[in-house]
This record gives sequence, C-alpha cells and structure tokens, in this order.
Amino acid sequence: MGQPKTRVPGAEHAVRFGRLDALRGLAMVWMALYHFAFDLNHFGWLQPKHNFYTDALWTVQRSAIVTLFLFCAGLSLAAALDAGQTWTRFWRRWAQIAEADKVLRVILLADGETVHNAFVDRSFKERER
Repeated sequence: MGQPKTRVPGAEHAVRFGRLDALRGLAMVWMALYHFAFDLNHFGWLQPKHNFYTDALWTVQRSAIVTLFLFCAGLSLAAALDAGQTWTRFWRRWAQIAEADKVLRVILLADGETVHNAFVDRSFKERER
C-alpha cells in the first residue's frame, strides 16, 4: 500500500498501517470536536449562536468528516483485500453490523429530532406500533 507496515506483536498476520491509523485518529478527533461544538451551541454556551444545519463553516466540516471516514474505510478494505481477506469474511462482518440495529438505542431531545445519544442496549425490545 505504499506506506510503512508495522507488525503487531503476538499476531501472525496482523499488520498495522501507521498513516492509515493516524488518518482514522484524525477523523475521530475532528468528529469529537465537531460534536462538542454542536453540544455547546445547542445548550447556548457558544456565542454567537451558530446554525449547524446551514452555516458553511459547519456543513463543510460535517461533509469533510464523513468523507474522511469513508475514505479511511475504503483504504482499510483495500488493505484487507491486499492482505488476503476473503469475501466471506467481509460479508460476515457486514452481517454483524446489520445485526447492530436490533440493539441500538437512540435518545432524542425534547424537539423529537436532535439525537442526544446512541448506545448499545442489549435488553432493548422494539415496541409494537
């Protein structure tokens, strides 16, 4: 993949890509800072108040963060396929992700639209409508 590879001690086939890990870390820190600013604004602690849904400062950042995450996911998939990961293993992982919707709980604020928190709740039972 054109970047230095680091072997993980104790794992036969595990290889880390330092630059890819750093890029993923940047995406996570950037997302955390974005959400921190969103929360400060939501609770009125960011002055003057910003519109995170229309202001270019925030919409461009949101798009850039999502793009960076997808770029990292694509690079990770390419690295995994290059390392010999089978499509069976790939689709098994996707099935695990698809199953997560059965235990994911999303908490909305009083406005009914703003997501306050999302977390895994293994005792969650879907309500009948």
